[in-house]
Amino acid sequence: MLKGLAWLLFLGVVGSAANERWAEGTVNEPGAAVVGAGDDDPEEPPHDQAISGRVVDADTGVAVVGATVEVDGSITQDGAPIGIVAAQTDSQGEFELRVRSGKRSIRVQADGYATKLVVVPCDGGATEIALGRGSTVAGHLVLPDGSPAPGRLVLRASWPGFWGIVDRMGGGRKVAAGADGSFRFDNVPVGSYRLWASSTSGAVEDPMIDIAQDASALHLRLVVQPRATVAGAVSGLADTETASLRVVQRSDGKEVAHLSRVGNGPFRIAGIPNGRYTLVGSSTTSRSVDADFEIVDLGTAHVDIAFRWSSQLRGQVLVGGAPIAPSHMEIVATPLDDSKPGATTWVQADGSYAIAGLADASYIVEARGNLFDVHVSGDTEFDLALPLNALAGTIWADGERLGGGAVRAVGRVGAQPPVVVYARISNDAEFRLDGLPAGEYAVAVMDPFWQGAVRHVTVNTAIRNFDFWLEPADDLQPIRILRSGEAAEGEVEVDMRHDVFGHIVRDVQLDERGVGFLPGAVQGADLRLSSGSYSAEILGWNGAAAVVELEDTAPPNG
Repeated sequence: MLKGLAWLLFLGVVGSAANERWAEGTVNEPGAAVVGAGDDDPEEPPHDQAISGRVVDADTGVAVVGATVEVDGSITQDGAPIGIVAAQTDSQGEFELRVRSGKRSIRVQADGYATKLVVVPCDGGATEIALGRGSTVAGHLVLPDGSPAPGRLVLRASWPGFWGIVDRMGGGRKVAAGADGSFRFDNVPVGSYRLWASSTSGAVEDPMIDIAQDASALHLRLVVQPRATVAGAVSGLADTETASLRVVQRSDGKEVAHLSRVGNGPFRIAGIPNGRYTLVGSSTTSRSVDADFEIVDLGTAHVDIAFRWSSQLRGQVLVGGAPIAPSHMEIVATPLDDSKPGATTWVQADGSYAIAGLADASYIVEARGNLFDVHVSGDTEFDLALPLNALAGTIWADGERLGGGAVRAVGRVGAQPPVVVYARISNDAEFRLDGLPAGEYAVAVMDPFWQGAVRHVTVNTAIRNFDFWLEPADDLQPIRILRSGEAAEGEVEVDMRHDVFGHIVRDVQLDERGVGFLPGAVQGADLRLSSGSYSAEILGWNGAAAVVELEDTAPPNG
Protein backbone atom coordinates (compact mmCIF):
# COMPACT_ATOMS: atom_id res chain seq x y z
CA MET A 1 0.00 0.00 0.00
CA LEU A 2 0.99 3.63 -0.34
CA LYS A 3 3.08 4.59 2.71
CA GLY A 4 2.40 8.01 4.12
CA LEU A 5 0.31 10.86 2.81
CA ALA A 6 -0.97 11.71 -0.67
CA TRP A 7 -1.62 15.48 -0.63
CA LEU A 8 -1.89 16.98 -4.06
CA LEU A 9 -1.50 20.61 -2.97
CA PHE A 10 2.08 21.65 -2.27
CA LEU A 11 4.18 24.81 -2.64
CA GLY A 12 5.77 25.27 -6.08
CA VAL A 13 4.88 25.19 -9.75
CA VAL A 14 5.29 21.99 -11.78
CA GLY A 15 4.42 23.12 -15.28
CA SER A 16 1.23 24.87 -16.26
CA ALA A 17 -0.84 21.66 -16.52
CA ALA A 18 0.44 20.37 -13.19
CA ASN A 19 -0.18 23.81 -11.63
CA GLU A 20 -3.85 23.55 -12.54
CA ARG A 21 -4.04 20.10 -10.94
CA TRP A 22 -2.53 21.32 -7.66
CA ALA A 23 -4.88 24.32 -7.55
CA GLU A 24 -7.93 22.15 -8.16
CA GLY A 25 -7.06 19.93 -5.20
CA THR A 26 -6.93 16.61 -7.06
CA VAL A 27 -6.27 13.60 -4.84
CA ASN A 28 -4.40 10.40 -5.69
CA GLU A 29 -6.08 8.05 -3.20
CA PRO A 30 -9.49 7.85 -1.56
CA GLY A 31 -9.38 9.32 1.91
CA ALA A 32 -6.53 11.73 1.24
CA ALA A 33 -7.14 15.24 2.53
CA VAL A 34 -7.95 18.14 0.23
CA VAL A 35 -7.37 21.58 1.75
CA GLY A 36 -10.41 23.62 0.80
CA ALA A 37 -10.60 27.26 -0.23
CA GLY A 38 -12.42 28.34 2.96
CA ASP A 39 -15.94 29.66 3.53
CA ASP A 40 -16.28 33.01 1.75
CA ASP A 41 -19.14 35.35 2.66
CA PRO A 42 -21.80 34.56 0.02
CA GLU A 43 -23.00 38.17 0.11
CA GLU A 44 -19.56 39.71 -0.40
CA PRO A 45 -17.44 38.93 -3.48
CA PRO A 46 -13.94 37.57 -2.76
CA HIS A 47 -11.22 40.21 -2.52
CA ASP A 48 -7.56 40.54 -1.62
CA GLN A 49 -6.99 40.17 2.14
CA ALA A 50 -3.92 40.26 4.41
CA ILE A 51 -3.39 37.68 7.14
CA SER A 52 -0.67 38.49 9.64
CA GLY A 53 0.29 37.49 13.11
CA ARG A 54 2.95 36.48 15.58
CA VAL A 55 4.05 33.02 16.70
CA VAL A 56 5.19 32.62 20.32
CA ASP A 57 6.17 29.89 22.78
CA ALA A 58 3.06 28.93 24.78
CA ASP A 59 5.02 28.64 28.06
CA THR A 60 7.38 31.64 27.85
CA GLY A 61 5.71 34.01 25.37
CA VAL A 62 9.06 34.33 23.54
CA ALA A 63 8.85 34.76 19.76
CA VAL A 64 9.39 31.59 17.71
CA VAL A 65 11.76 32.44 14.86
CA GLY A 66 11.72 30.48 11.57
CA ALA A 67 8.34 28.81 12.13
CA THR A 68 6.60 27.72 8.90
CA VAL A 69 3.14 29.21 8.38
CA GLU A 70 0.92 27.76 5.65
CA VAL A 71 -2.45 29.18 4.54
CA ASP A 72 -4.88 27.81 1.97
CA GLY A 73 -6.71 30.09 -0.45
CA SER A 74 -3.86 32.30 -1.68
CA ILE A 75 -4.34 34.39 -4.85
CA THR A 76 -2.29 36.03 -7.59
CA GLN A 77 -2.25 39.78 -8.15
CA ASP A 78 -4.95 39.18 -10.77
CA GLY A 79 -7.15 37.41 -8.22
CA ALA A 80 -6.65 33.86 -9.52
CA PRO A 81 -6.52 31.11 -6.85
CA ILE A 82 -3.17 29.23 -6.63
CA GLY A 83 -3.69 26.84 -3.69
CA ILE A 84 -1.40 26.99 -0.65
CA VAL A 85 1.06 29.76 0.21
CA ALA A 86 3.67 29.60 2.96
CA ALA A 87 6.00 31.94 4.84
CA GLN A 88 8.42 31.84 7.78
CA THR A 89 8.34 34.01 10.87
CA ASP A 90 10.99 36.73 11.16
CA SER A 91 13.23 37.64 14.10
CA GLN A 92 10.18 38.94 15.98
CA GLY A 93 8.14 35.81 15.29
CA GLU A 94 5.91 37.77 12.89
CA PHE A 95 4.52 36.81 9.47
CA GLU A 96 2.21 38.22 6.79
CA LEU A 97 0.44 36.51 3.87
CA ARG A 98 -2.14 37.62 1.31
CA VAL A 99 -5.16 35.45 0.45
CA ARG A 100 -8.72 35.76 -0.73
CA SER A 101 -11.24 37.02 1.77
CA GLY A 102 -13.10 34.55 3.97
CA LYS A 103 -12.43 32.24 6.89
CA ARG A 104 -9.01 30.62 6.54
CA SER A 105 -7.06 27.83 8.25
CA ILE A 106 -3.43 28.41 9.25
CA ARG A 107 -1.04 25.53 9.88
CA VAL A 108 2.01 26.42 11.95
CA GLN A 109 4.96 24.13 12.60
CA ALA A 110 8.41 24.60 14.09
CA ASP A 111 11.16 22.27 15.25
CA GLY A 112 10.65 21.23 18.88
CA TYR A 113 6.95 22.15 18.89
CA ALA A 114 3.71 20.33 18.13
CA THR A 115 2.04 21.48 14.91
CA LYS A 116 -0.98 23.73 15.47
CA LEU A 117 -4.01 24.42 13.27
CA VAL A 118 -5.91 27.67 13.87
CA VAL A 119 -8.74 29.49 12.07
CA VAL A 120 -8.36 33.22 11.42
CA PRO A 121 -11.30 35.69 11.29
CA CYS A 122 -13.11 36.38 8.03
CA ASP A 123 -11.90 39.97 8.07
CA GLY A 124 -8.21 38.98 8.33
CA GLY A 125 -6.12 41.11 10.65
CA ALA A 126 -3.39 40.07 13.08
CA THR A 127 -3.54 37.05 15.35
CA GLU A 128 -1.19 35.56 17.93
CA ILE A 129 -0.46 31.83 17.76
CA ALA A 130 1.04 30.06 20.79
CA LEU A 131 2.89 26.80 20.08
CA GLY A 132 3.12 24.14 22.76
CA ARG A 133 5.75 21.47 23.14
CA GLY A 134 3.31 18.58 22.64
CA SER A 135 3.16 15.31 24.50
CA THR A 136 5.63 12.45 24.96
CA VAL A 137 4.93 8.81 24.09
CA ALA A 138 7.56 6.57 25.68
CA GLY A 139 7.96 3.07 27.06
CA HIS A 140 9.77 -0.24 26.73
CA LEU A 141 9.67 -3.13 24.27
CA VAL A 142 10.21 -6.30 26.33
CA LEU A 143 9.90 -10.08 26.32
CA PRO A 144 7.42 -11.76 28.69
CA ASP A 145 10.18 -12.19 31.31
CA GLY A 146 10.84 -8.44 31.28
CA SER A 147 14.14 -8.58 29.39
CA PRO A 148 14.55 -6.04 26.56
CA ALA A 149 13.60 -7.01 23.02
CA PRO A 150 15.11 -5.61 19.80
CA GLY A 151 12.68 -3.87 17.51
CA ARG A 152 11.47 -0.86 15.56
CA LEU A 153 8.45 1.34 16.28
CA VAL A 154 6.37 3.65 14.07
CA LEU A 155 3.85 6.19 15.40
CA ARG A 156 1.20 7.05 12.82
CA ALA A 157 -1.85 9.30 12.92
CA SER A 158 -4.90 7.01 12.83
CA TRP A 159 -6.52 9.37 10.30
CA PRO A 160 -3.57 10.51 8.15
CA GLY A 161 -5.73 12.88 6.13
CA PHE A 162 -6.39 15.09 9.19
CA TRP A 163 -4.12 18.09 8.53
CA GLY A 164 -4.04 19.32 12.14
CA ILE A 165 -2.26 16.34 13.75
CA VAL A 166 0.13 15.21 11.05
CA ASP A 167 3.02 17.36 12.32
CA ARG A 168 5.45 16.57 9.49
CA MET A 169 4.96 12.89 10.25
CA GLY A 170 4.48 11.79 6.65
CA GLY A 171 4.42 7.98 6.80
CA GLY A 172 4.96 8.12 10.56
CA ARG A 173 7.72 8.86 13.04
CA LYS A 174 10.15 5.98 13.39
CA VAL A 175 12.51 4.97 16.21
CA ALA A 176 14.50 1.87 17.14
CA ALA A 177 14.24 0.42 20.63
CA GLY A 178 17.38 1.02 22.71
CA ALA A 179 19.60 -1.65 24.23
CA ASP A 180 17.31 -1.66 27.27
CA GLY A 181 14.20 -1.86 25.07
CA SER A 182 13.29 1.79 25.66
CA PHE A 183 11.71 4.05 23.05
CA ARG A 184 10.49 7.66 23.02
CA PHE A 185 8.52 10.00 20.74
CA ASP A 186 8.63 13.70 21.69
CA ASN A 187 6.40 16.62 20.71
CA VAL A 188 3.41 14.52 19.68
CA PRO A 189 0.39 16.72 18.75
CA VAL A 190 -3.12 16.23 20.08
CA GLY A 191 -4.89 13.44 18.21
CA SER A 192 -5.39 9.68 17.77
CA TYR A 193 -2.54 7.37 16.78
CA ARG A 194 -1.60 3.75 16.28
CA LEU A 195 1.79 2.59 17.52
CA TRP A 196 3.20 -0.09 15.21
CA ALA A 197 5.94 -2.27 16.70
CA SER A 198 7.96 -5.07 15.12
CA SER A 199 10.61 -7.35 16.57
CA THR A 200 12.67 -10.28 15.34
CA SER A 201 11.89 -11.93 18.69
CA GLY A 202 8.17 -12.37 17.94
CA ALA A 203 4.82 -10.64 17.53
CA VAL A 204 3.76 -7.37 19.19
CA GLU A 205 0.26 -5.96 19.68
CA ASP A 206 -0.21 -2.53 18.05
CA PRO A 207 -2.09 -0.27 20.51
CA MET A 208 -4.23 2.76 19.71
CA ILE A 209 -3.20 5.98 21.52
CA ASP A 210 -5.20 9.15 22.20
CA ILE A 211 -3.28 12.33 23.07
CA ALA A 212 -5.46 14.85 24.94
CA GLN A 213 -4.92 18.61 24.95
CA ASP A 214 -3.47 18.63 28.48
CA ALA A 215 -1.47 15.36 28.24
CA SER A 216 2.24 15.65 29.01
CA ALA A 217 3.53 12.07 28.87
CA LEU A 218 2.29 8.56 28.13
CA HIS A 219 4.27 5.49 29.24
CA LEU A 220 3.70 2.08 27.61
CA ARG A 221 4.99 -1.45 28.13
CA LEU A 222 4.80 -3.48 24.91
CA VAL A 223 5.30 -7.22 25.36
CA VAL A 224 6.80 -9.28 22.52
CA GLN A 225 5.22 -12.73 22.33
CA PRO A 226 7.89 -15.21 21.17
CA ARG A 227 7.40 -17.33 18.09
CA ALA A 228 9.05 -20.52 16.93
CA THR A 229 11.92 -21.30 14.55
CA VAL A 230 12.51 -23.74 11.71
CA ALA A 231 16.16 -24.65 11.24
CA GLY A 232 18.14 -27.12 9.19
CA ALA A 233 20.64 -27.34 6.33
CA VAL A 234 20.60 -26.83 2.56
CA SER A 235 22.59 -29.15 0.26
CA GLY A 236 22.89 -29.98 -3.43
CA LEU A 237 23.38 -26.42 -4.75
CA ALA A 238 26.10 -25.72 -7.31
CA ASP A 239 28.91 -23.28 -6.43
CA THR A 240 27.26 -20.41 -8.35
CA GLU A 241 23.71 -21.35 -7.34
CA THR A 242 21.63 -19.94 -4.50
CA ALA A 243 18.11 -20.61 -3.28
CA SER A 244 15.19 -18.90 -1.58
CA LEU A 245 13.28 -20.61 1.23
CA ARG A 246 9.60 -19.87 1.93
CA VAL A 247 7.48 -21.03 4.85
CA VAL A 248 3.84 -21.36 3.70
CA GLN A 249 0.75 -22.55 5.55
CA ARG A 250 -0.45 -25.94 4.35
CA SER A 251 -4.09 -24.89 4.74
CA ASP A 252 -4.11 -21.98 2.28
CA GLY A 253 -0.57 -21.57 0.91
CA LYS A 254 -0.13 -18.19 2.64
CA GLU A 255 3.52 -17.24 3.18
CA VAL A 256 4.46 -16.50 6.80
CA ALA A 257 8.27 -16.14 6.50
CA HIS A 258 11.05 -16.33 3.92
CA LEU A 259 14.83 -16.32 3.53
CA SER A 260 16.64 -15.21 0.35
CA ARG A 261 20.04 -15.96 -1.24
CA VAL A 262 20.74 -19.12 0.75
CA GLY A 263 23.74 -21.33 -0.11
CA ASN A 264 24.73 -24.82 1.01
CA GLY A 265 24.90 -25.00 4.80
CA PRO A 266 22.78 -24.27 7.87
CA PHE A 267 19.78 -21.92 7.84
CA ARG A 268 17.40 -20.55 10.47
CA ILE A 269 14.00 -18.84 9.99
CA ALA A 270 12.35 -17.27 13.07
CA GLY A 271 8.95 -15.71 13.78
CA ILE A 272 6.68 -18.70 13.01
CA PRO A 273 3.54 -19.37 15.13
CA ASN A 274 2.15 -22.82 15.92
CA GLY A 275 0.72 -24.61 12.88
CA ARG A 276 1.30 -26.96 9.94
CA TYR A 277 3.62 -25.66 7.20
CA THR A 278 5.55 -26.48 4.05
CA LEU A 279 9.12 -25.27 3.55
CA VAL A 280 9.52 -24.53 -0.17
CA GLY A 281 12.99 -24.15 -1.68
CA SER A 282 13.55 -22.62 -5.14
CA SER A 283 17.02 -22.34 -6.71
CA THR A 284 18.32 -19.81 -9.23
CA THR A 285 18.47 -22.62 -11.82
CA SER A 286 14.73 -23.27 -11.42
CA ARG A 287 15.13 -26.38 -9.31
CA SER A 288 12.52 -26.80 -6.60
CA VAL A 289 12.07 -28.91 -3.49
CA ASP A 290 9.72 -28.82 -0.50
CA ALA A 291 9.21 -30.48 2.90
CA ASP A 292 6.34 -30.45 5.39
CA PHE A 293 6.77 -29.68 9.09
CA GLU A 294 4.70 -28.70 12.12
CA ILE A 295 5.26 -26.23 14.98
CA VAL A 296 3.83 -27.36 18.34
CA ASP A 297 4.12 -25.38 21.62
CA LEU A 298 6.47 -22.92 19.87
CA GLY A 299 9.17 -25.57 19.65
CA THR A 300 11.95 -25.51 17.04
CA ALA A 301 11.34 -27.66 13.93
CA HIS A 302 14.31 -29.22 12.11
CA VAL A 303 14.07 -29.57 8.30
CA ASP A 304 16.84 -30.36 5.80
CA ILE A 305 16.49 -29.31 2.14
CA ALA A 306 18.38 -31.27 -0.55
CA PHE A 307 18.30 -30.11 -4.18
CA ARG A 308 18.67 -32.96 -6.68
CA TRP A 309 18.93 -33.02 -10.45
CA SER A 310 16.51 -35.37 -12.17
CA SER A 311 15.11 -35.60 -15.69
CA GLN A 312 15.77 -33.25 -18.61
CA LEU A 313 13.56 -32.04 -21.48
CA ARG A 314 15.37 -30.87 -24.61
CA GLY A 315 14.77 -30.34 -28.32
CA GLN A 316 14.47 -27.67 -31.00
CA VAL A 317 12.00 -24.90 -31.77
CA LEU A 318 10.80 -25.26 -35.37
CA VAL A 319 8.88 -22.96 -37.72
CA GLY A 320 7.88 -24.51 -41.04
CA GLY A 321 9.94 -27.58 -40.19
CA ALA A 322 13.21 -25.63 -39.79
CA PRO A 323 14.92 -24.49 -36.57
CA ILE A 324 14.59 -20.76 -35.94
CA ALA A 325 17.09 -18.37 -34.36
CA PRO A 326 14.69 -16.56 -32.04
CA SER A 327 15.22 -13.41 -30.07
CA HIS A 328 14.36 -13.64 -26.37
CA MET A 329 12.09 -16.71 -26.56
CA GLU A 330 11.20 -18.32 -23.22
CA ILE A 331 10.17 -21.97 -22.77
CA VAL A 332 8.07 -22.74 -19.68
CA ALA A 333 7.28 -26.26 -18.44
CA THR A 334 4.30 -26.40 -16.02
CA PRO A 335 3.50 -29.77 -14.38
CA LEU A 336 -0.08 -31.03 -14.38
CA ASP A 337 0.61 -32.27 -10.83
CA ASP A 338 1.00 -29.19 -8.62
CA SER A 339 3.27 -31.13 -6.25
CA LYS A 340 5.91 -31.49 -9.01
CA PRO A 341 8.45 -28.76 -9.84
CA GLY A 342 8.05 -26.51 -12.88
CA ALA A 343 10.95 -24.88 -14.72
CA THR A 344 11.83 -22.38 -17.45
CA THR A 345 14.63 -21.76 -19.93
CA TRP A 346 15.51 -19.59 -22.95
CA VAL A 347 15.97 -20.78 -26.52
CA GLN A 348 19.57 -20.71 -27.77
CA ALA A 349 20.71 -18.93 -30.94
CA ASP A 350 20.62 -22.23 -32.90
CA GLY A 351 16.96 -22.84 -31.95
CA SER A 352 17.68 -25.50 -29.33
CA TYR A 353 16.43 -25.57 -25.74
CA ALA A 354 17.02 -27.71 -22.64
CA ILE A 355 15.24 -27.75 -19.26
CA ALA A 356 16.95 -29.65 -16.44
CA GLY A 357 15.75 -30.52 -12.94
CA LEU A 358 12.33 -31.92 -13.94
CA ALA A 359 10.48 -34.76 -12.25
CA ASP A 360 9.14 -37.65 -14.30
CA ALA A 361 5.63 -36.30 -14.96
CA SER A 362 3.30 -34.75 -17.55
CA TYR A 363 3.80 -31.07 -18.40
CA ILE A 364 2.23 -28.25 -20.38
CA VAL A 365 5.13 -26.67 -22.29
CA GLU A 366 4.62 -23.11 -23.57
CA ALA A 367 6.65 -21.45 -26.34
CA ARG A 368 5.57 -18.05 -27.74
CA GLY A 369 2.05 -18.64 -26.44
CA ASN A 370 1.77 -22.06 -28.08
CA LEU A 371 0.96 -24.95 -25.71
CA PHE A 372 2.23 -28.55 -25.99
CA ASP A 373 1.42 -31.66 -23.92
CA VAL A 374 4.67 -33.40 -23.03
CA HIS A 375 5.36 -36.39 -20.80
CA VAL A 376 8.86 -36.40 -19.31
CA SER A 377 10.45 -39.73 -18.40
CA GLY A 378 14.19 -39.55 -17.94
CA ASP A 379 15.99 -37.44 -20.54
CA THR A 380 13.24 -36.66 -23.09
CA GLU A 381 13.53 -35.26 -26.65
CA PHE A 382 10.63 -33.12 -27.89
CA ASP A 383 10.65 -30.56 -30.73
CA LEU A 384 8.27 -27.60 -30.48
CA ALA A 385 6.66 -26.88 -33.89
CA LEU A 386 5.33 -23.32 -34.05
CA PRO A 387 2.91 -21.83 -36.65
CA LEU A 388 4.16 -19.68 -39.53
CA ASN A 389 2.58 -16.50 -38.13
CA ALA A 390 5.11 -13.74 -37.44
CA LEU A 391 5.30 -10.05 -36.60
CA ALA A 392 8.34 -7.94 -37.51
CA GLY A 393 9.17 -4.25 -37.77
CA THR A 394 11.45 -1.33 -36.91
CA ILE A 395 11.41 1.12 -34.00
CA TRP A 396 11.71 4.81 -34.94
CA ALA A 397 11.93 7.67 -32.42
CA ASP A 398 11.98 11.32 -33.53
CA GLY A 399 12.75 10.08 -37.03
CA GLU A 400 15.79 8.05 -35.92
CA ARG A 401 16.20 4.31 -35.37
CA LEU A 402 15.91 3.35 -31.68
CA GLY A 403 17.91 0.20 -30.98
CA GLY A 404 18.03 -1.84 -27.77
CA GLY A 405 15.23 -2.63 -25.34
CA ALA A 406 12.40 -5.06 -25.97
CA VAL A 407 8.93 -5.42 -27.49
CA ARG A 408 6.14 -7.14 -25.57
CA ALA A 409 2.99 -8.60 -27.17
CA VAL A 410 -0.08 -9.45 -25.08
CA GLY A 411 -3.01 -11.26 -26.64
CA ARG A 412 -5.89 -13.62 -26.02
CA VAL A 413 -6.11 -16.60 -28.35
CA GLY A 414 -9.45 -18.45 -28.25
CA ALA A 415 -10.20 -19.80 -24.77
CA GLN A 416 -6.53 -19.86 -23.78
CA PRO A 417 -5.12 -17.67 -20.99
CA PRO A 418 -3.55 -14.37 -22.13
CA VAL A 419 -0.51 -14.91 -24.37
CA VAL A 420 2.54 -12.86 -23.33
CA VAL A 421 5.65 -12.98 -25.54
CA TYR A 422 8.80 -10.87 -25.88
CA ALA A 423 11.35 -9.97 -28.54
CA ARG A 424 14.58 -8.03 -28.17
CA ILE A 425 15.07 -4.93 -30.29
CA SER A 426 18.35 -5.26 -32.19
CA ASN A 427 20.98 -2.53 -32.38
CA ASP A 428 19.54 -1.78 -35.84
CA ALA A 429 16.16 -1.12 -34.15
CA GLU A 430 14.50 -4.19 -35.67
CA PHE A 431 12.41 -6.82 -33.87
CA ARG A 432 10.74 -10.09 -34.85
CA LEU A 433 8.21 -12.36 -33.15
CA ASP A 434 8.06 -15.79 -34.82
CA GLY A 435 5.55 -18.59 -34.33
CA LEU A 436 2.70 -16.55 -32.81
CA PRO A 437 -0.72 -18.20 -32.37
CA ALA A 438 -3.34 -16.48 -34.51
CA GLY A 439 -5.25 -13.79 -32.65
CA GLU A 440 -5.41 -10.14 -31.59
CA TYR A 441 -2.46 -8.58 -29.74
CA ALA A 442 -1.53 -5.38 -27.94
CA VAL A 443 2.12 -4.82 -28.88
CA ALA A 444 4.20 -2.43 -26.76
CA VAL A 445 7.72 -1.04 -26.96
CA MET A 446 8.71 -1.43 -23.31
CA ASP A 447 9.38 2.27 -22.79
CA PRO A 448 6.18 4.15 -21.83
CA PHE A 449 8.03 7.48 -21.86
CA TRP A 450 7.39 7.54 -25.63
CA GLN A 451 4.03 8.40 -27.17
CA GLY A 452 2.82 5.75 -29.61
CA ALA A 453 4.59 2.90 -27.79
CA VAL A 454 1.46 0.67 -28.00
CA ARG A 455 -0.15 -0.70 -31.17
CA HIS A 456 -2.89 -3.29 -31.73
CA VAL A 457 -2.84 -5.89 -34.48
CA THR A 458 -4.60 -9.08 -35.63
CA VAL A 459 -2.05 -11.77 -36.50
CA ASN A 460 -3.02 -14.62 -38.85
CA THR A 461 -0.04 -14.60 -41.21
CA ALA A 462 3.53 -13.33 -41.38
CA ILE A 463 3.31 -9.53 -41.01
CA ARG A 464 6.28 -7.38 -42.07
CA ASN A 465 6.98 -3.65 -41.63
CA PHE A 466 4.99 -3.42 -38.41
CA ASP A 467 6.92 -0.27 -37.47
CA PHE A 468 6.59 1.97 -34.42
CA TRP A 469 6.92 5.76 -34.86
CA LEU A 470 7.57 7.20 -31.41
CA GLU A 471 7.41 10.79 -30.15
CA PRO A 472 8.21 12.08 -26.65
CA ALA A 473 5.28 11.45 -24.30
CA ASP A 474 3.05 14.49 -23.76
CA ASP A 475 1.06 13.12 -20.80
CA LEU A 476 3.76 13.12 -18.09
CA GLN A 477 2.33 13.46 -14.59
CA PRO A 478 4.24 15.14 -11.70
CA ILE A 479 4.95 13.06 -8.63
CA ARG A 480 6.68 14.56 -5.58
CA ILE A 481 8.88 12.29 -3.44
CA LEU A 482 9.44 12.98 0.28
CA ARG A 483 11.90 11.34 2.69
CA SER A 484 11.29 12.02 6.38
CA GLY A 485 8.99 14.89 5.39
CA GLU A 486 11.62 16.61 3.21
CA ALA A 487 11.99 16.67 -0.57
CA ALA A 488 14.02 13.69 -1.83
CA GLU A 489 17.13 14.55 -3.82
CA GLY A 490 18.75 13.13 -6.96
CA GLU A 491 16.60 10.38 -8.42
CA VAL A 492 14.14 7.68 -7.43
CA GLU A 493 13.95 4.16 -8.83
CA VAL A 494 10.45 3.34 -10.08
CA ASP A 495 9.54 -0.33 -10.48
CA MET A 496 6.45 -0.45 -12.75
CA ARG A 497 4.27 -3.53 -13.35
CA HIS A 498 1.66 -2.92 -16.04
CA ASP A 499 -0.70 -5.22 -17.98
CA VAL A 500 0.56 -4.09 -21.40
CA PHE A 501 4.09 -2.79 -20.74
CA GLY A 502 4.98 -5.60 -18.33
CA HIS A 503 7.75 -5.13 -15.77
CA ILE A 504 9.88 -1.99 -16.21
CA VAL A 505 12.40 -0.41 -13.83
CA ARG A 506 13.41 3.20 -14.52
CA ASP A 507 15.40 5.86 -12.65
CA VAL A 508 13.38 9.10 -12.53
CA GLN A 509 15.30 12.33 -11.96
CA LEU A 510 13.97 14.65 -9.22
CA ASP A 511 14.29 18.44 -9.10
CA GLU A 512 15.16 20.45 -5.99
CA ARG A 513 11.57 20.05 -4.71
CA GLY A 514 11.69 16.27 -5.11
CA VAL A 515 9.44 16.38 -8.20
CA GLY A 516 9.81 13.92 -11.08
CA PHE A 517 7.48 12.80 -13.86
CA LEU A 518 5.78 9.51 -14.79
CA PRO A 519 4.04 8.73 -18.09
CA GLY A 520 0.25 8.57 -17.92
CA ALA A 521 0.47 5.59 -20.30
CA VAL A 522 1.16 3.31 -17.31
CA GLN A 523 -2.07 4.29 -15.56
CA GLY A 524 -3.26 1.28 -13.57
CA ALA A 525 0.27 0.03 -12.93
CA ASP A 526 1.54 -1.13 -9.55
CA LEU A 527 4.46 1.14 -8.64
CA ARG A 528 7.28 0.65 -6.16
CA LEU A 529 9.37 3.78 -5.57
CA SER A 530 12.79 3.43 -3.93
CA SER A 531 15.56 5.81 -2.87
CA GLY A 532 18.34 4.21 -0.84
CA SER A 533 16.77 2.33 2.08
CA TYR A 534 13.49 4.25 1.64
CA SER A 535 10.57 2.92 -0.40
CA ALA A 536 6.79 3.14 -0.94
CA GLU A 537 4.19 1.35 -3.04
CA ILE A 538 1.21 2.56 -5.07
CA LEU A 539 -1.15 -0.21 -6.15
CA GLY A 540 -3.07 0.56 -9.34
CA TRP A 541 -1.76 4.13 -9.83
CA ASN A 542 -4.65 6.22 -11.12
CA GLY A 543 -2.48 8.35 -13.40
CA ALA A 544 -2.88 11.53 -11.35
CA ALA A 545 -0.26 13.79 -9.78
CA ALA A 546 0.71 12.70 -6.27
CA VAL A 547 2.91 13.33 -3.26
CA VAL A 548 4.52 10.15 -1.88
CA GLU A 549 6.25 9.76 1.49
CA LEU A 550 8.94 7.06 1.39
CA GLU A 551 9.31 4.83 4.45
CA ASP A 552 12.70 3.77 5.82
CA THR A 553 12.92 -0.01 5.45
CA ALA A 554 16.50 -0.44 6.71
CA PRO A 555 17.04 -3.01 9.51
CA PRO A 556 17.06 -1.58 13.07
CA ASN A 557 20.85 -1.80 13.25
CA GLY A 558 21.38 -0.34 9.78
